[in-house]
Amino acid sequence: MTKKNLPIKVIIKQERDIKPNQGGSKRKFFRDITTEFIEEISSKFSNIARYYNNVFSENEHLPAVGKLVLIEDAIAKSYRPNDLCQDLEIIGAGDLQELYVKVTKEGLNKTITRINHPHRTQSLEANLTTVKDIVPILPAEKLSVNLIPLINQENTSIIKKLKIKCFSFGNTDDDTLIREYVKNKIVALSYEVPNLRLFRHYEF
Repeated sequence: MTKKNLPIKVIIKQERDIKPNQGGSKRKFFRDITTEFIEEISSKFSNIARYYNNVFSENEHLPAVGKLVLIEDAIAKSYRPNDLCQDLEIIGAGDLQELYVKVTKEGLNKTITRINHPHRTQSLEANLTTVKDIVPILPAEKLSVNLIPLINQENTSIIKKLKIKCFSFGNTDDDTLIREYVKNKIVALSYEVPNLRLFRHYEF
């Protein structure tokens, strides 16, 4: 049986073969972009910057954690505010409507500037409409209900047995900075420095 040499078929592209893609997802806006809305969102980011001002004043490169609360209709992954968070890295998730972001002095300043810029991108504006609030992680959220009264009573025996975990930012430089910051605070309180553990909070 002899082999046949099959010719290569060449197809010449024609104008009628070139067609634009149809469909594609459009930016979802959950509310109108008004001057009042922009001022409200901007003030929320300014408030968290003020909350961590004492931390940043010691070292402006220190990372902290902010909780970005999304509106109920924007919890789908496709609505995740990645453009808004380009200077506030998303590092984890809490409850269904919560994203944890790394906040720094520089990152917050850049974000506030972008929010207030008169020529914001459509992507950024769409992201802003997903946001309900941004707040710091408060101490009360990390202490058990039974532990708070004991600490308020300055029960030294209990305090010396406390275990401390530092948030891991998944970055060696950030983790080193936060470890040293916490150790210095413990020393300032005249307590023995424990072996600080790092942990990733609510992987997403």
